[in-house]
Formats: sequence, C-alpha cells, structure tokens
Amino acid sequence: MFSNKVDPLPQKNWRSNVRRPSYINTCESKTQWTLPLSERLKRREQEGEFKKDVDRSAKGLTKQKWNKFKRELREISYKLEPWRASIKAVEGYHGSGVASYFMFMRWSLFLNIGITLLIITFVTIPQVAFPKRDYSPAIFGINKTSVQIDEAVKCSKDYVLKINKTDVKALLLDFLQGSGWMEKTALFYGYYDNKELFTYGKTYIIPLAYLLVSISCLLYSVILMAKKSAASFRDNVEDDRAGDNFQFFSLVFLSWDYTITDAVSAKLKKASIMKQIQTELAEKQYKLKKENLTKNQRILMYTIRVTINIFVLTCLTASAYLIYYVTQYSTNFTKMDTYSGQHKIVKLLVEFMPSLTISALNGFVPIIFSLVIIIEDYAPQNEVIITLGRTILLRLASLIFLVASLYKDVMCKPKNVCGIGMESCTKITCWESYIGQQFYKLVITDFVIKLVLCLTVEPIRKLMAKKLKFKLLPQPQFNVPQNVLDLVYIQSLCWLGFFFAPLITCMVLISIFITFYLKKLSALHWCAASVKPYKASKSQSLFASVLMVSFFLCCLPIGYVICKVPPSRSCGPFRIYKYMYEILTVTLEFWPISAAITISFLTSGAFVLTIIIVLLLFLYYFYKKIASQSATIKILSNKLNSERKEKYYFMVEASKSLKQGQANREYPTQARELEEATGSTEVLDENKS
Repeated sequence: MFSNKVDPLPQKNWRSNVRRPSYINTCESKTQWTLPLSERLKRREQEGEFKKDVDRSAKGLTKQKWNKFKRELREISYKLEPWRASIKAVEGYHGSGVASYFMFMRWSLFLNIGITLLIITFVTIPQVAFPKRDYSPAIFGINKTSVQIDEAVKCSKDYVLKINKTDVKALLLDFLQGSGWMEKTALFYGYYDNKELFTYGKTYIIPLAYLLVSISCLLYSVILMAKKSAASFRDNVEDDRAGDNFQFFSLVFLSWDYTITDAVSAKLKKASIMKQIQTELAEKQYKLKKENLTKNQRILMYTIRVTINIFVLTCLTASAYLIYYVTQYSTNFTKMDTYSGQHKIVKLLVEFMPSLTISALNGFVPIIFSLVIIIEDYAPQNEVIITLGRTILLRLASLIFLVASLYKDVMCKPKNVCGIGMESCTKITCWESYIGQQFYKLVITDFVIKLVLCLTVEPIRKLMAKKLKFKLLPQPQFNVPQNVLDLVYIQSLCWLGFFFAPLITCMVLISIFITFYLKKLSALHWCAASVKPYKASKSQSLFASVLMVSFFLCCLPIGYVICKVPPSRSCGPFRIYKYMYEILTVTLEFWPISAAITISFLTSGAFVLTIIIVLLLFLYYFYKKIASQSATIKILSNKLNSERKEKYYFMVEASKSLKQGQANREYPTQARELEEATGSTEVLDENKS
C-alpha cells in the first residue's frame, strides 16, 4: 500500500520531526499519509456524537433554567396572591369547603376587573374624553334607508329638556333610584352618544364599540369560566380516583406541607387536615347507613323526598308570581294621577318594591329549603348540590320574571314617534336606562342587606346563643350554598345589567371586594364551624357549573334585545337604527365585497346550524370517549385491587408458613429439654401424637 522508499529521520532536532500517527511523508511524492477510511469514519462519528452530547446537554441546561424560572414565577405569584393569608385562616377554622367559597369569590373579583377594564377603556373613556363629530356615513351607512336621523334628533332634544327639569331637592332620591340627574351620568345607557369621535386624527365609532365591547365581555366571561370549570373538574376527577382506597392514608401521611415554617400556619394546616378527615368520615358513615336501610325505610325516604320536591316547586311558583305582581303594582302605581302628590318616602318605597321583594324572597325561601332538606336525609355533598339547585332556580326565576314584567312595559302599545308609551302604557322615554335602573336598585339593595346581616343580625344572634343561652336560636353556621348563591346572584345582575348600565360592573366589583371582608369577619368571629363539612374540589366544580348555567341564561335576554327589540329614539348609541345589530351591517358596507360576503355567510342561519350540529357531534364523541376511558379505568382499578388482595393473601400465608416452620424447628429442642428434665420419653411421644 505504501512506498518502500522512506526518507531517513533527520539527525538534528529529530524529536520535533518524529512521525505522528496522523500522517507520514513519502520520499519522492511528499504526499500526506492519511488514516484509513474506517478510522476516519469512526473518529468523525465520535466527534459528531460528542457534538450531539454537547448540544443535548446545552438544551437540557436551558430547559432546566426555564423550568427553574417558571417555578420561581409561580412562587412569586403564590406569595403575591391576594387574600392568601385570609383564606388560609378560614380554611383552618372551617375546612377546605368553606375556603373554596372565598377562593371562588377571589376568582369572581378578577373576572369583574377584566369586564370593568374593557368597558371603561373602550367605551366610557372615549365617550368622555374625545370630541364628537356630526353624523357621518360611518354611522348611517352608504344609503340612509334604514335609519331615522331626524326623529332621533328631535326625540333626543325632548329627552334632555325633560331631565334638566329635575328638582334639586330630589338629588338624594334620584341617587338611590338612579333616575333624574343620574341618567345623565356615564353609569347608564342613555348617556352614550351615537356619533363618531375624533381621536388623534382617526375616527372612533361609539355604537360599534359599545356592541363589540359588550360581546367581548361575554366572551371573556365564558373563556374564564371554561378554564375554571376545566381546572375544577380535573381536581374533582383526581380527588375521586384517589378517594376510593387511600384517602385516609393520603390525608394522614401525604397531605402535610413541609414548607411551613411558622407555628400559626402549622396550626391552620393541622386544623384543615382534621376537617378533611371529618369530611371523609362523614361520607363513609352516610354510605354505611344507606347500605343498611331496609325496604320499608327506603320507600319512606323516597316518599318524603317526592313530597318535599312538590312543596319546593310550589314555593318557586308562588315566589315568581309574587315578583310579577309586585312589579306590575309598582308600575301601575307610578302611572296614577295621585303619584306626583305622594310623599317622597312613599315614592321611594314604591320604586324599591320589586327589589325589596326579590331580596326578601332570596333571604327567606332558601332558609326553608335548608330546613326541609334535613328531613330528606341526603349526603353532605348532595345536600349542597340540591340546595344550590333549588336556590339558583329561585334566584334566576326571580330575575326572569322581573325581566318579563319589564319587557311587557317596554313593548306596550300604542307609542308615539319617539317610542314613548301612550294611553294606558307606561311613559318610558329611554327604556334601556329604565331597565338599567332596576338592576342598579337590585345591586344597592343586595349590598345593604349583606351589610346589615353581617354587622347586626349575626353578632346579635351569636350573643343570644352564647351569653343568653337561647337554645331555640343557635349560633349561626357559615352556610356555603347560601353564600355561593349570593355571589352567583350578584354576578348575574352584572351580566344582565352591564348592557343597560355599563358602569354597574364597577358597583359589582366594589360590592364583591367589601363582601369578602364582611364574610371573613362573619366566618372567623360570628359563625360557628360547620357541622357538615364539604369537599373543596367538588365544591369548586359545583360552583363553576352553577355560574356557567346562570351565564347562559343571562345571555338569552341580551341577545334577544340586540336582535329583536327596537332601541329608544331618545337616547343611546343605537337611537337611529331599527335594531341594535344594524350597526354591524352598516360597518360591513365599507368593507370589500369578498369580506362582506364571507361575514354574511358566517353569520347565516345555515352556517350557524351546521356549527351547532358539528359541536354536538364532537360533544357526543368526547362523551363516549370519556365513558370508555372511565370503564377502562374501572377495569384496571379492579385488577389492581384483585392483585393487591392476592399479594396480601400470599403475604399472610407466607407469614403463617414462616411461623409454622419456626415452631417446627423449635419443637424438637423443647421436647428434648423436657425429656432431660423429667427423665422420660413419654412426654415426647405424647407431644408427637
């Protein structure tokens, strides 16, 4: 392979020119001697593997740094989490079920912060800060066939003159009712204009912004609720999987937080674990009690439950009729000729009659529900679910019948050109602000009742129970279902009311913030620890489900108003349109034809129906997939249980065998010692026999 003629090694400084393993010079050609191909490939492969290892280690190091950064961010966010210490204190005293209500309230606060920021940033601030322009094609469209500009201008002037006649002495009354001068504030729908705004050389269309921001608030709410429901459902599933066989083992040996360093936190954590153990024991006791029921006892139990459900439906029907009757009476009383001569206090009470009636029913009827459910003998967690279901029906039915009675007044005919009722109809100039006033009064009434109950009724009740020993009036307990429904109710008022009173979200935000401290005071000082503890994971998923149902029921009237109810001619950003959604069609006129056709197709009934069918099919598919996975999990769990029992049986048998073998080994020694002591072999023979 190589030439036989090789140059001799040099005599001087020969060590520096010694032939290296990598190359050698031939005598004539002076060419470089390279390594064999296999050796070069091997070295190249080794170098490549080394580079891959270096790259892999660098990527792993980067991933570790990123995970560390995320962990530090989570720790910082955990430390900066608002009300963390307060919730821990409540959890230590009442358990994780009651603490889940406070966590739900904190989540609701963040939800309302987002809604409030959207409305203030994109609707209220532009309306207040920027100058207005006259009507432009961006408002009435390319052709003016579908708008009534002249009628809107005339009716708007009459509406302003009417409000300017407000008596100064009635300022406080107007503040409580949301009428008079309050209608001219940014709190209500009637304040917002239907013109373009001039903003730093660009135009800003208030009607379009009002409608799109309202839809964005609803979308923002449903996204947050979906995330909340998914997280709660995941925790609930994990709790159910871990809760079948090892719940007590996990609670006793695996639930302690070893990052706790102070005595107060350790005490609260200990009390929280104790409450969780009590919850599991209560569920176990109820299951054992239910399994031991006789046939006659079961028949009696179901008969009692059916009877009580009929009674509950009767209460709900009577409550709904009472709300409708009171609302109609209040409306008819204000139409009487003698109304203007009544005292201002009488007017205030008449105006607040629907709100007071709804608040009274929301306060007293759930107490009846909580008493009758004791007779039905449900499990602690099922008691929460059923009480929540019945009470949410009451709350939503009250709001639905209130909206129905208001809708009857709004759609009453005949009306004049400005849409104001004539003859026997209620003379409502701006019906959107009128509806906003009703929700405004409901929010005020709800907050005042919470304030009075927490600062007066509950302390007096505790004093009577502890100091005066009133056995018929025990110390109040923290009622989780009732408090959750209060929170769902105020959130429903926010969703129903923000379209007619945009800044009602600020009122709800302030109400929730103050209510947190009121409920904390009530939980830690006025209320005794709950006798029936609740699971936190199931409570969180239940709260989210109830709120989701309320949300979709609140979306229905808002969607109907946007699409089917003519807006007022005297006020609001949609006063020149036949329906509120027409601002979208006007905006599409300025888009390219292809974009307009695409939007028209996407909003058509056929496309929407197709999307609904596809979503239902996906829902059914995932439902069946979850069902099959649940069945698989159940089979695997049964296999694990059977293997666990077999191993336990084998361990017991092996232990018996070891003990028996040890006894057999010890037996000859004991017999020999006994024989030597007695000097006879009879004992050995008897023992063998």
